[in-house]
Amino acid sequence: MSKEKRSTNPSLLRSYAEEMLLKNPGESQALFPFTSFSESDLLKLVHELDVHKIELEMKLDETERITAELMISNTELAFQNEEKSKLAEELVIANKEIVVQAELILANSYLENMLSHANGPIIILDTKFCITRFNPAFEFLTGRSEAEVLGKHLATLFPPALVVDSMVNILKTLNGERWDAIELEILHLDGSVRTVLWYSSTLYTPDGLTQIATIAQGQDITDRKNLEADNATMATRYQTMVQTSTDGIHILDKNGNVIECNEAFCNMLGYTHEEILNLNVADWDEQWKGEELIKRVNDLMIHPAVFETRQRCKDGSSVDVEINASGILLDGSQYQYAASRNITDRKLADNEILQINEELQKINSEKDKFFSIIAHDLRGPLGNFMGMTEMLTDESYNFPESERKKMIEGLSHSARNTFTLLENLLEWAQMVQGLTEFKPQKLELTQAIAECISTLEESAKVKRIELLAQIDGEQFVIADKNMLQSVIRNLISNAVKFTPNGGKVNISAESSANHMVMISVKDNGIGMTREILSNLFHIDADIKRPGTNNEKSTGLGLLLCKEFVEKLGGKITVESEPNKGTVFSFYIPANVKEGKAVATKKTVSEVIHEDKIGNLNILIAEDDEISMKLFSLYVGEFSKKVYFAKNGDEAIRICHENRDIDLVLMDIEMPLLDGYEASRRIREFNKTVIIIAQTAFFFARNKEKALAAGINDYIMKPIRKPAFIELIKKHIRR
Repeated sequence: MSKEKRSTNPSLLRSYAEEMLLKNPGESQALFPFTSFSESDLLKLVHELDVHKIELEMKLDETERITAELMISNTELAFQNEEKSKLAEELVIANKEIVVQAELILANSYLENMLSHANGPIIILDTKFCITRFNPAFEFLTGRSEAEVLGKHLATLFPPALVVDSMVNILKTLNGERWDAIELEILHLDGSVRTVLWYSSTLYTPDGLTQIATIAQGQDITDRKNLEADNATMATRYQTMVQTSTDGIHILDKNGNVIECNEAFCNMLGYTHEEILNLNVADWDEQWKGEELIKRVNDLMIHPAVFETRQRCKDGSSVDVEINASGILLDGSQYQYAASRNITDRKLADNEILQINEELQKINSEKDKFFSIIAHDLRGPLGNFMGMTEMLTDESYNFPESERKKMIEGLSHSARNTFTLLENLLEWAQMVQGLTEFKPQKLELTQAIAECISTLEESAKVKRIELLAQIDGEQFVIADKNMLQSVIRNLISNAVKFTPNGGKVNISAESSANHMVMISVKDNGIGMTREILSNLFHIDADIKRPGTNNEKSTGLGLLLCKEFVEKLGGKITVESEPNKGTVFSFYIPANVKEGKAVATKKTVSEVIHEDKIGNLNILIAEDDEISMKLFSLYVGEFSKKVYFAKNGDEAIRICHENRDIDLVLMDIEMPLLDGYEASRRIREFNKTVIIIAQTAFFFARNKEKALAAGINDYIMKPIRKPAFIELIKKHIRR
């Protein structure tokens, strides 16, 4: 069968097969030898088979043809695939080269960006230390452009004096010595020097044997170094300041233990530095204890404060300190920093100032009180006294005798009250000026109390008040007589003033504990409220109230009593109830050397009325006629003869002419020659005559002057008869 190329279309193949069978009919009969079919069927079947056979042959031919074509194609494809493989390999190699080139470009770009935009100075050197790259940060550091330094040796960047040392340090790092970084000085174009922390690394060929470059990065630490230098300077200054500070400086941890302190703190507490470092704040602080103290230490770390406290020294003494405390951070831990200032002297000064201020306030209050008394309590009664005396001397009023007597009694009562007030004012004036003489001596109370009672009997008789005295045995005390009697007189006078007519006032003295004697003045008068009692001894309190017969009251006498009793080393107390009376008691030191008390030989009443005196020759030296008249009346009952002198010269002459004069009442302030000089001249020819000075003011300095002039004693004007008589008795007894 021909193997020419035929169409593979089935319909064409079938047509072609039928054409072949018509040309060779014998072939169909040989293939189908059946007789059971009709000839036409068989022929038809054979024809079909022949056609099918031809179709198969044709398909076989076509298959062989296609196979041959495929083999040719496969051969061509194989060749093509081989070419493609080679091309693929070439592409892979090319891609790798492209990737490498891209990576190199990227690396170069990254390196370039890093060099251009890095904050830190970066430099690249060749093997001869010549500069191959120089980034902008290095340009800024040196003031030089990259173009100016490329190809130049690294040494051009260093100060000339430091070139060798700088290169040696760099070579050490490149030769394998382990240096994390080195500090180098870089010279700026303007001549300034910057300090750089230099990090360098050597680049090698892939085999790691050959050096090809050095890359170095610097960190400008000039500002940090300057800051460190400044800090070091400040630390030195601070250390010097702390150590030379006069304030005691110390640092405590949260448990109150001492971490550090300066010399001043050691000196303030008396410890050595080593001893202080082993102490806790509880070892010296006296104000806080235990947990409260530790809590305060920690609170001050958060809330700084300035406060005062007391600290205990090593020797057991204490100092007042002012502390300025706050928290500080050291090595990540919180501590208390405290500066202590010794304010002991300042506290003493403050206390002195406080006392001075209190004294000034007291003086101001006393001044106000003084002027208030002068303006009201003295001026008023004296004005009334003047008015009544003018009325009594004016005959036009023609008062009945009974009315006149009543007015005179009123004048006498007013005069006595005014005199008492004036006497208290004078004593008070002396006291506040520190002019009151204090001369403690052994005194027997019976005599001292009797003299006080005798001066107040008249006032008591006016109100029919009985003055009773009860002395427990023979009581001796150590006291200044004037102060003691001033206290007793004021308390008795106060009791009489606030006791109604017909009442009683009891004066007693008895031994008390601790070698003291208690003297009491008790009345059955109107008493006092709690409010009055609480303000009784305060100068600035207004406790004025009239007596039971409307007597004036200033409270000044009680202030004197308190001051004098305390001056005598004692204390004064008071008990009182409204409408039940009052008891004033004061305690003064007893004369313990006298032993136990014994029965008294004389009562107060006996002492008051004993020692009658008389037949005395007396000289009254006085330039005031009323005073002269008053003295002459006082001495009339015990005088034999009375002489009068109106100045010092006359007094000297009379004494010289009459050597038998027993007593001279010498006024200090007289014309021509004062009482001091007159007394001094009298003593030149008469050593025994008693000279008693009389004056409105007699302070301690006056007494010294009087004693130097030969004067025996003095009495204050206005003169009260009982006191005057007692004074004369005292000297006549001698």
